[in-house]
Amino acid sequence: MKTLYLKTKDEWTSFKYNDLSELKEEFQERNIKIYYGVVIENHVKIGDNAEIGKYTAIGANVKIGAYSEIGDGVVIGDNSKIGWRSKIGCRSKIGWRSKIGDNAKIGYGSTIGYGSTIGAYSEIGTNALIGGHSKIGDDSEIGAYSEIGDGVVIGDDSEIGAYSEIGDGVVIGDYTEIGYNSKIGDGVVIGDNEEIGFDNSKLF
Repeated sequence: MKTLYLKTKDEWTSFKYNDLSELKEEFQERNIKIYYGVVIENHVKIGDNAEIGKYTAIGANVKIGAYSEIGDGVVIGDNSKIGWRSKIGCRSKIGWRSKIGDNAKIGYGSTIGYGSTIGAYSEIGTNALIGGHSKIGDDSEIGAYSEIGDGVVIGDDSEIGAYSEIGDGVVIGDYTEIGYNSKIGDGVVIGDNEEIGFDNSKLF
């Protein structure tokens, strides 16, 4: 038997179940939509008006914020947190102990590494890869097919162009733009309000 937590008058209430269908009325009361093939592990919290697509797998101790939309075939690792009104694209993978901020968007097929943080209102493009223990600030954007290494810190209101490669341990400040198809080597530090070329730049 598993335990699932749902909101009741702003308080989390625990519900015991063997099959999710046993909680159908509770889900309907809170306008929570869970489609077929979904697997939810123990001690998960689901906010009101959340939607979880078919064949999605949610690990233990995950918290899914109210009004969040989780696409089909998503995998969310243990102890992760999905923020309020966030959107997780189909076939994305969210590593264990990761945090997705309020109103953030994770594109189709993207991977968020273990222990990483995606800030509020930030967007991760289609098939992008964010390494483990990286942090993307608020209102930032990572372009489609970009690869962000492990232990990277990207500030608020910054943008990484599509198809870019950011090495391990890179630090990028606030309000900085990295152009399309750029390559930044391991350990590089880039300050605030910088623009790194938009012509297949390399910085090592």
